[in-house]
Amino acid sequence: MTTDTPGTDASDPAAVSSAVPFTNTREPSAKEREVLAIIREGIRRDGKAPTVRAIVDMTGAGSTSTIQRRISSLIDLGLLRRANGTLEVVEGTVKTAVQQGPQAFRIEVPNLSNNAPEKRDDTVIAVPTQLLSHGEHAVVIAHDDGMSPDIRSGDLVVVRRISISELPDDPPETYLVAATVGGATVVRTLSKVSGRPWLLASNPTHSPINLDDASLLGQAVSLMRRL
Repeated sequence: MTTDTPGTDASDPAAVSSAVPFTNTREPSAKEREVLAIIREGIRRDGKAPTVRAIVDMTGAGSTSTIQRRISSLIDLGLLRRANGTLEVVEGTVKTAVQQGPQAFRIEVPNLSNNAPEKRDDTVIAVPTQLLSHGEHAVVIAHDDGMSPDIRSGDLVVVRRISISELPDDPPETYLVAATVGGATVVRTLSKVSGRPWLLASNPTHSPINLDDASLLGQAVSLMRRL
């Protein structure tokens, strides 16, 4: 289940953000953030923002006017600006907003009873805003002991959704990510070995996982555990 916030496209999963521009009262929607990320990556890679047509192709949007509207909204929110005939990303213009009440997320909880075959049931969990970062979030369940004793199987991990293109070039050792591998959700330390990203466990009984063999969910930002 998603919790709709002002400016959030209800068709996007778990779109919850605690980052808003200084001078505005709403947050960019998930689709607006997607456009912003594409423009930021294009500037980093090519030195200029991609064309509107290129953004349409990358997002699967229905028309150039749809992308133009999202760009206009990002400009109004103070996250983009036009300079010298091109778009620039306005950095350092967001801060953590104070939100009232927890945010709700739908997660799958496996039933591991010895008397019944494994099945998964949906449940809804409320996460205090203090445990959220900026951007879009999800809650996942760690399904192994690869990061034991710090993170245990069954722990609820709050994840800030990021794409592979957003990963740091030289991640610190404490940069934790969640990913799915063979249908199971794991939490690992992200590290680059010989220039390639690997998911490393603190438990030596678990082998490193090449990120190419996993589906990245995002950066782990907080942990919830039943005592």
